[in-house]
Parts: sequence; C-alpha cells; structure tokens
Amino acid sequence: MDNLIEEFVKGKKFVLAGASKNKEKYGNIILHKMIGHKFEVIPVNPKENEIDGIKTYNSILDIKEDTPYVNFVLPAKIGLKMVNSLVEKGCQIAWLQPGASSDELVSSLVEKGIKVIHGGPCIMVAGITHS
Repeated sequence: MDNLIEEFVKGKKFVLAGASKNKEKYGNIILHKMIGHKFEVIPVNPKENEIDGIKTYNSILDIKEDTPYVNFVLPAKIGLKMVNSLVEKGCQIAWLQPGASSDELVSSLVEKGIKVIHGGPCIMVAGITHS
C-alpha cells in the first residue's frame, strides 16, 4: 500500500470528493490541512459553489482536466454512484478515508481498473509523511 500512497501524493494534487463547509467535518479539515502542506486540492460537493473562498465543483465531471487521484470522504453509497464518473475522468487511484469504504465500493473500483487505498491511514497522516 505504501507504493500506492507514494504515487498518490507525488503530484501533490487530488480531488476531494465530499469537501465540506462544516469546519468539524473531515471534508473541511482535510481540505485545509492538505492545502497548508502545499497540495492542490480540488473540492467536489454538489451543494456548494465555494468553500472558504475555494472554488468547489458540483460533480467530478465538471472538472475540465483528467483527475487521476481522488480522495473520498463521503459515505460509500454515494461513492458507488461516482464510479463511472471516475472512470470517465481518468481516475487511477481512489483513496477511501476511514468511514468512506465498503466492500462493494472497493470491488466496484477494482473491477473498473482503479487502484484503491483503503482500510489504512488517513491522507492527513500518510500523505504528509510520504510527500
């Protein structure tokens, strides 16, 4: 798994699916912590146009460029609805934060050829350690 984590963080850019305005949620904490560590984070939340002055996309499909690295901090049942969009946008690695994973989501991603980081550390710990 360490090799996947290293690959994910080497470009210092990823999509954050489940970004949040709520400062108590990990979707907000991860956004700010990783930006503070010089990552380019592209937030996705269908209910927000911006979070703390940062442009937010309603869907991963609204992002103009390919999105090879996606970090999930949302319920697995919502993540399942995004799998085909991830394939369309060129996702190579999906990092499922603790609480965002399910066997069904992992299987669906793997079946579509997307590598998965799950069941392990949070990006705020491992991402900074490996960058």
